[in-house]
Amino acid sequence: MKKILTSGTRLFLLVASITLLAFPVTEANAVARIHVETVVSAPGATVGVGVYLGGNTDAFSGGLIPLRYNSADVTPDSISLIGTILDPAMTVVKSMNVDSGYFGVLIIPPFSSPIPTVSVDSGLICTFWYTVSPSAQPQNITIDSLNTVDTVSIAPLILSRRRVNLVDPTGLIIYLPSFTPGHIQLLATAVNDDITDPALPQRFELNQNYPNPFNPSTKIGFSLPAKTSVTLDVFNLLGQRVTTLFSGELGAGNHEVEWDASANPSGVYFYRIKTGLGVKTRKMVLMK
Repeated sequence: MKKILTSGTRLFLLVASITLLAFPVTEANAVARIHVETVVSAPGATVGVGVYLGGNTDAFSGGLIPLRYNSADVTPDSISLIGTILDPAMTVVKSMNVDSGYFGVLIIPPFSSPIPTVSVDSGLICTFWYTVSPSAQPQNITIDSLNTVDTVSIAPLILSRRRVNLVDPTGLIIYLPSFTPGHIQLLATAVNDDITDPALPQRFELNQNYPNPFNPSTKIGFSLPAKTSVTLDVFNLLGQRVTTLFSGELGAGNHEVEWDASANPSGVYFYRIKTGLGVKTRKMVLMK
């Protein structure tokens, strides 16, 4: 089971984030690339930004993905592992610093044998979630890689580095993949005057659940401009499917599904709708 921790206090001897004097490490440029997607959002929304691996030819067991954002109008929120290519035994450590615009994850394998590896060519690593200020103005926010090198005075450490990297199963090779930044494109909230009949939506939309936070039930609405297959799932913070709320075919129109979470613990959940028109995911909070 994948774990998400909220601090980076655990020592990672595979040197994803530190370089040791007494520990020989080889750096190698990787064929792999890591890219952040570009998403569109509006003021007051919670938006997920996916981080993807592509073109990978090597196996890795850990790594570091430190990102920075260049606007005070977004605040780091949480990290989702829904649909991740990471091994379930790996631990994902979340860290952030709002003042410096930093939001990142450290991927740590279990200290056991054999060490699990990721060797797929491409796929989703994780999703970074941000909350957009309700007063945010239209702008293009860049989600770029962080690349810092700081001197550390405690022996035997020589440098402390935060940069995008992947670590091989031995911990002796740090792969440096190419990186492509992404963006959050903030648009002004607009009213579409052309839509006069709410029963006939013109776009595929997944609405924010209401109420949110909720206890113990909430409603999830979505709009379909055409008849299509629909699967609506709920996931926990570890990316595990909690329940399937609907699976079948629905016609064009506005639809609503209720989730009774009486048997579930408090926490952050994600709901994802998969249709022939696309896939959308949103976050919700159960607070008992």
